Amino acid sequence: MSDMPRDGVEPIRSDFSGDPEMAELIQEFVTGLGDRSGKLREALQSGSLDYIQSEAHRLRGAAAGYGFAAIGDAAGQLEDLLRADQQRVQSQAEAIRDGVHQLVELCGRAIA
Repeated sequence: MSDMPRDGVEPIRSDFSGDPEMAELIQEFVTGLGDRSGKLREALQSGSLDYIQSEAHRLRGAAAGYGFAAIGDAAGQLEDLLRADQQRVQSQAEAIRDGVHQLVELCGRAIA
């Protein structure tokens, strides 16, 4: 994949991109982000907040483990928002929507 910005947006590279032992693992993680992003979008449209919270939790840990701190941070913020009590979550629909969009956007910028 090219290092050139896509649509004027800088790609996000793993902190471990210079480690040849991590290259294949990072590539697999990045390749899977498209599917994860699609499922997050579907969950947002269907209102499946439990799925979004669960996937945000998984991405929070995995992204950090593969050297993508920005993705892990965004996933963590979204997970924390969704852990709030149900009444607060309902009043935070716009913030949840924005959080999912931010996380999906960051996933789309990840390169191996």
